[in-house]
Amino acid sequence: DEVGLISDYQENGSGEYNVNLEIREGRDVIMKLTLSVPSEEQAKIICSNWKDSDQKIYEFAMKELLRDKGTD
Repeated sequence: DEVGLISDYQENGSGEYNVNLEIREGRDVIMKLTLSVPSEEQAKIICSNWKDSDQKIYEFAMKELLRDKGTD
């Protein structure tokens, strides 16, 4: 299956912006992240950087979330 990246943003009605980021494998969403940022400029930067950072962010999240806290 092909891996696809989605990044977009919209104003959320309170003057901030919601940035929506996804990693898809075929039709399956394997990671979805929504961030609230105070400016459209920050939203654009995040969307632009997503394509270069998605794998690192996914790997970090999985490593941290699957970590056995009993071995720390």
